[in-house]
Amino acid sequence: MVITEIRQTKRGRISVYVDGEFAGTLHQEVYALSPLEKGMEVEPEDLEAYFAQSREKDAKERALNLLSYRDRTAKQLFDRLKEKTDEASAAQAVERMEELGLVDDVRYAGRLSRDLWNLKHYGPQRIRQELLQKGIDRQVAQEAVQELMEGVDLQQELQELVLRRYLPLLHNEKDVKRLINRLLRMGYRYEDILPVLRACQEAAAQESTELEEDPWLSKWE
Repeated sequence: MVITEIRQTKRGRISVYVDGEFAGTLHQEVYALSPLEKGMEVEPEDLEAYFAQSREKDAKERALNLLSYRDRTAKQLFDRLKEKTDEASAAQAVERMEELGLVDDVRYAGRLSRDLWNLKHYGPQRIRQELLQKGIDRQVAQEAVQELMEGVDLQQELQELVLRRYLPLLHNEKDVKRLINRLLRMGYRYEDILPVLRACQEAAAQESTELEEDPWLSKWE
């Protein structure tokens, strides 16, 4: 195999032609450090090694660009990189980002857990589910939720949330059923929801004559 032409593209890539046919493109830095030149004989495996280096270099640069916009899990970054390169190059780029501390699933899980708890008021089950959907390892997700809930009185927090945001839904059976389903979707357990709703109903009844006692709430207990 003989390199018959080497040409720089408008985007700064280096196009390599072998025996008159286009063989592929190289990253400028990879090309600059290589001995490749026009008229040179080259073995197929040696040329492919340079192409592989270029793919790895491109993947790492793309990874840095993606991470400059927002934090990502290792899986999220890997999946995005695979859209533009092969799996091996994507995996090596992710590994390098982890070495640099730019990708850290433990840190990501902790931050996202706090955001989901403080901003969206999700319960532990929903938070764990969201972490898993982001590609967080099951054990890492579990530990993040455990750390988040350490020292938290879950029923007290849930009661404050209901009184602050969902008090109007305690007035009749239909609305209470809707509220129970909403809280379940938010990641709270049934056994935590019912005593909280009972306490909220009693507290609200003491302050308002508009909220009647609803003995039907006991049917869910």
